[in-house]
Amino acid sequence: MNLIFLSQGFYEKYTYLDDIFHFLGGSSIAFFILQCISIFFPQNNTKVKIALTILMTFTIAVLWEGMEFSSDMLLGTQLQMGTGDTVLDLLIGTAGALCIALGTSKFVSY
Repeated sequence: MNLIFLSQGFYEKYTYLDDIFHFLGGSSIAFFILQCISIFFPQNNTKVKIALTILMTFTIAVLWEGMEFSSDMLLGTQLQMGTGDTVLDLLIGTAGALCIALGTSKFVSY
């Protein structure tokens, strides 16, 4: 979907879409990581699972932004709009991870 939106210029027309997708991306990655941690390490307490989920999601977000940077440098794409955009993308993705990690800990006993 990202490639379609890029090719059709939706991100320029609807600037808020980038933030929405980074939030949803961070949320979905965090949910997946939290489920994996809960399955493979059931003995860990909730605080450890939350911390690991947030840290691992942030790490994946940094790697993703690094791939975007590499693509811009090596292939001439224009996926990043500057340092401010990159930092905001990381913060919004981490906010999505926080919502999932903290929100699910209130409703689900891991």
